[in-house]
Parts: sequence; C-alpha cells; structure tokens
Amino acid sequence: MGMQIEPLHIIINPKVTVLGKKEVVHRESCLSIPGYSAHVPRALAIEVSAFNQEGVPLNFQATGWTARIIQHEFDHLQGILYIDRMLPNTFADEKERWKHPLLEEDIDYDGESPRKT
Repeated sequence: MGMQIEPLHIIINPKVTVLGKKEVVHRESCLSIPGYSAHVPRALAIEVSAFNQEGVPLNFQATGWTARIIQHEFDHLQGILYIDRMLPNTFADEKERWKHPLLEEDIDYDGESPRKT
C-alpha cells in the first residue's frame, strides 16, 4: 500500500462503494481526537460517485492510501469517527503505540474481516 502524490479532488455528495472483500488494517489518527490513534480496517479498493465543484458528475476508483483517506473523510460526513471502526484494544496515545508492535505493519485480510461485531 504505497503512497503516491494524488491531485486535489473536490467531491460533493459522494457515494462510496467497496470493491471486493479485501481489507487492509493500518494505524489511523484524526484531528478530531488529537494525540491518539488506533488500527482501523478499511477496504483496499473503492469506487466513488460524486459531483465536482462545477456540478459535473464524476466517477473514479481508488485504492491504497487514497481509498483509505476517502473512506476516513466520508465517514465524517456520516457522523462516524475512526474510533467507531477501530480494532478493539488498539486505541493508544502516541506514547503507548509501541504496545501493539505486531500491528504496526499493514495487515491484509482477504475476505474474512478482522472486525469484531
């Protein structure tokens, strides 16, 4: 899940559709909860339908970090924070992150979700 420079996307009234069953777990944080982070499973690939700043419909697919960021921001529009999706017992302040060393790398899940419902 490498990072790439992505151009600015202005998306209005987005609809996000998960593509496939593969999820990736990675540590997330947010300025809504400063100084803390947790491991959050997110879909590896998504499709976005929205409008641009001129009201023109747009559709695109995103994977990796771009997909993760879009899902994180889309959750805000739904009133959801990353702590609502985090894996149990991974919420930590910046001093406690080391307590979860086995989860510091991305973990891919193919099909079976790591989420405990």
